[in-house]
Amino acid sequence: SHPDLFDTDRHQLGKHVLDYSSEAAAKGLWITNSIVPPQMNAADPTSRVTPVRLVEETTEGIVVDGAQMLGTGAAVADAIFVTSVR
Repeated sequence: SHPDLFDTDRHQLGKHVLDYSSEAAAKGLWITNSIVPPQMNAADPTSRVTPVRLVEETTEGIVVDGAQMLGTGAAVADAIFVTSVR
């Protein structure tokens, strides 16, 4: 594992990732992922499906908006890790 991949100049999140991973393992949580951004129809101005994006950062975490696809198991998982294969 490489928790340092989650560290940036602004945020050192690697420790939080390790803490969450340990907590999820201790509680037996099933975490699945969602990896593909939705396809958008650029020719259709009413097409509003946008990939997940950061809306706001707060002291308690982040607020995101949008959609992500290919979330195998998402309907029954305890948590979803949203990432992108691009």
